[in-house]
Amino acid sequence: MRQLKTWAVACLAALALAACDNDSTNEQHGTSFYPITVGGIETFADQTVDSVRVMSFDSWTLKNTSDWCSVRAEGQENNISVKVPEGYISSTRLDFRLQPNTTGKLRSNRIDVVSSYAKIGTVSTVLTQYPHHNITSPSGQYGTGDEYSRTFTLNVPAEGVNSYGSKPYVKFTVYAEGATLTASEEWIVPDKTADFTPNQQQLVDLTVAPNPTAEKREATLSLTSAGVTTVIRVTQEGTK
Repeated sequence: MRQLKTWAVACLAALALAACDNDSTNEQHGTSFYPITVGGIETFADQTVDSVRVMSFDSWTLKNTSDWCSVRAEGQENNISVKVPEGYISSTRLDFRLQPNTTGKLRSNRIDVVSSYAKIGTVSTVLTQYPHHNITSPSGQYGTGDEYSRTFTLNVPAEGVNSYGSKPYVKFTVYAEGATLTASEEWIVPDKTADFTPNQQQLVDLTVAPNPTAEKREATLSLTSAGVTTVIRVTQEGTK
């Protein structure tokens, strides 16, 4: 907790979701999550930690009842109360502890911060956990329905390399130790299958044998982390 000085003025932009009361007493009020994101807090199937800050001129409380996501702040868990002295602004970090999402469905947890200043009331954000891993290449296509499933498809030329001679690849980030990447067919081999560093983006080249037939062939790549597997479907063109 820090006294309101010049640095705090810059933080006022982070209080866009809050209310300010500029009456004759020159009181300042405001409560908001920081950073502010339109989609809330997005996490992936194997991600078990994340955080956000609550910026506030007023005291506030938080009550969390989720059975898969706990919230911690200032030595408190799930039932959190923060006292902010008058004339101060607090910057409180909320730490989230998540269970891996093995449900195969999108799930979310609404985070409500209740300000002691009645005109502000409740400020909310949503923490979302996807049922798949953080795969950035190939890009996925979302399905319909509440499962929020995503299909990842990689198309490979018959020669096994592109016109410039470079290998096809996959790009992803895992958040747990012990992740693996395996292939279902012998004609496609990931250049790296294990020892992926958590929280760092990985680019893995794929050694793909030329397709000797005129027919398309298919394989799958399985990315497994924290007990969750995301499948990438690979289609190789036939020789023309």
